[in-house]
Amino acid sequence: MFSHFKSTDPAVFERQCKKWEETIRRGKLRFILTRGVLGWGCWMLVFMTCMSVFVDHHKLDMSTVVIELAIWPLAGYGVGLGMWRSLEKQFHDPANKPPSIIGN
Repeated sequence: MFSHFKSTDPAVFERQCKKWEETIRRGKLRFILTRGVLGWGCWMLVFMTCMSVFVDHHKLDMSTVVIELAIWPLAGYGVGLGMWRSLEKQFHDPANKPPSIIGN
C-alpha cells in the first residue's frame, strides 16, 4: 500500500529507516492523530461537508455537522492506524529490505 515510500537504494532506505525510527520515538498515537485524524480526517470533514452543501444542496444543520464530526475523525483514526501498521511491516520485515541490507 505504501511501497512508494521505500527505496531500493540501500543508502536511501537507511535514511528512511532512521526517519521512521524517529517517528516511532514520537509515538504511535501522535502519528495516528497527526497523519490520520488531522491530516486525513479533518480534510475529509471539510471536503465532504462542502460537497454535501454545494453539490448535493443539503441544508447545513446541526445534525449534519454532528454526524460529520463523528464520522471523519474516526475514519481518520482508522486511516492513521492502517498507515502505521503498513509502515511498521514495511520497515521491519526483512523480506521488504533491499538485498544488500538483509544481512545487516
